[in-house]
Amino acid sequence: MTNEVLYFFHNLVKVTNGIRSKVHETPSNPRKIFFEYPCASHFDCYPYEIHLSRGKYFLEVWGAQGGNVTNGNQGPLVEGGTGGHSAGVLIVDSIKTLYLHLGGTANTTDSYGPSYNGGAGGLNNGDGCGGGASDFRTSSGPWNQNFDSRILIAGGGGGSFGNEYMFIGGKGGGLKGGRDSTGMAAIGTQDGCEWIQKDRCGSKGIGKGEWYGSGGGGKFGGGNYYILDPRNGSGGGGVALEELMAL
Repeated sequence: MTNEVLYFFHNLVKVTNGIRSKVHETPSNPRKIFFEYPCASHFDCYPYEIHLSRGKYFLEVWGAQGGNVTNGNQGPLVEGGTGGHSAGVLIVDSIKTLYLHLGGTANTTDSYGPSYNGGAGGLNNGDGCGGGASDFRTSSGPWNQNFDSRILIAGGGGGSFGNEYMFIGGKGGGLKGGRDSTGMAAIGTQDGCEWIQKDRCGSKGIGKGEWYGSGGGGKFGGGNYYILDPRNGSGGGGVALEELMAL
């Protein structure tokens, strides 16, 4: 599934993605604009630059799915966790610029490779990579900087594990991610992992790969694994906006 985001707008919107710039004129009725992941690489990408004039906007993001793996050479496909979802309404009082980072989907040909915007790579054969988070920010710069400027985030899904056993990756979160299919992987939240050793937990939007499996990126924490029975990563946490916010 293509990673994308939509928003409604009521005024002039100018969008730049590093290659081209486009101005969207506002009709009398609200419209939707979808943004697709703009890069060929799973881990090397750049944000959209979005210029908003005064108005009211509905923003919605989905984190990227965690990596799928095959249970052995001839085994069935083991799916990674799905990305999280967050949405909210933004009120813009004057011209503002937002930066949209879309999470990279997990690389199915390289289980050790990371995913753009915080998805961790696996550490062992049979690990699935974590999916990257998707977020809107008020500051420019690389994805691994200016985390405090993020205003809307959806965590990426955790990678699966399918070498000896079959464990589906945990789902990415709004406020927190989900456990893996065993129910034992630590849950990624806004503030790191819900429980377990903190040095084995992703932090500040960067999921941490552990055996077996890898976590997705979230706001301040990716997924982790259960230290006594390490199977696969849980989904990363994000931030779900439930009330109106203003910039």
